[in-house]
Amino acid sequence: MMEQLENRLHYQFNDISLLKTAMTHKSYSNEQGLPFTSSNGRLEFLGDAVLDLVISDLLMTRYPNFSEGQLTKCRAAVVNEKVLSKVARQIQISNFINLGRGEDASGGRQKDSILADTFEAIIGAMYQDSGLEPVKISVVSYLIKDIEELVNGSWFKDYKTQLQELIQAKIKLAPTYRIVNESGLDHQKTFTAEILLGDKLLTTGNGKSKKEAEQDAARRVLVDVDQVFLSLKK
Repeated sequence: MMEQLENRLHYQFNDISLLKTAMTHKSYSNEQGLPFTSSNGRLEFLGDAVLDLVISDLLMTRYPNFSEGQLTKCRAAVVNEKVLSKVARQIQISNFINLGRGEDASGGRQKDSILADTFEAIIGAMYQDSGLEPVKISVVSYLIKDIEELVNGSWFKDYKTQLQELIQAKIKLAPTYRIVNESGLDHQKTFTAEILLGDKLLTTGNGKSKKEAEQDAARRVLVDVDQVFLSLKK
């Protein structure tokens, strides 16, 4: 079974036990009474960090004129559950995942979250097995098409959509907007919108309509999105 998966990955492991661990979901370990280290959570944690590094390096190399904010937005739009689960389906890794009976019966093999997490665990396993270079080769082959499509058009959406996709990819929350002020004559009003994440105020924006004020607020956050993510960790 693992040989078939290696063929799909176009990578042969020196330590096959790493791949076996990467393919073991916590539901299986719990059901079998195995230690938590036998499931793929730790490798997923590592793979997530390695993916961020490899994609960051790839974007900086391919797009030398991108600002820090643009690089961050593009990376977040690529390294997310939707894209990674799509790659996992292309490799057809679902047939090789060790799942608990209950999780399997509930359709776990087709859940985006499990597929994306397993793919990240495979990346972590490859990194532990052979270092960064094989991971770079694999990630480029898996994700370069998505990156190019993103940069060539599908990425450039309205500011509110861009911001929502970026934040949800990182912390699975959606920003909310609130009109807090309007001033001026009826035919020349100026609106002020706040943008919040939970109870945290991110910034405010202004515009001649409520929608324009909300777009302006989202645009202001995107200008320094790295600082926003940093502040959310505090």
